[in-house]
Amino acid sequence: MANRALEVVLTLVFTLIFGGAFLWATGVPPGDAFLSRAPGVLIAGFWVGLLVWIALLVISAVRGRGSERRRFNNLTCAAGAAVVNFLVLTVIGFSLGGYSILLSIASAIAGAAFVAAAGLATLVVWVVLVHGKTAAER
Repeated sequence: MANRALEVVLTLVFTLIFGGAFLWATGVPPGDAFLSRAPGVLIAGFWVGLLVWIALLVISAVRGRGSERRRFNNLTCAAGAAVVNFLVLTVIGFSLGGYSILLSIASAIAGAAFVAAAGLATLVVWVVLVHGKTAAER
């Protein structure tokens, strides 16, 4: 259970780092990009995905899947949440009209950063922490 909680925390931290790096690459000053704008962009562009991701993780924790199936649970939940987020925000953008369709572009960028962060968090937790232990420690 501690590994799953660590995956969740690392996913959020890596998402903020990736979002800040993207903003920094577009010309935003580093302090502003990482500390103030990255959390705002994540919340504005991925709020539906965060809610879906949390719901999927809670459902999968309650169902208690086997250890082998849990290995990529965070990554699959993040990918599903990114797709749902993109579809919902695209519909919202089309219904508002005008430049609101740019909301779907922001959601695609935030979703890509989120899925990449979930993949990196899964890699760090399962390769470094779980496979780094001996059989007696597991």
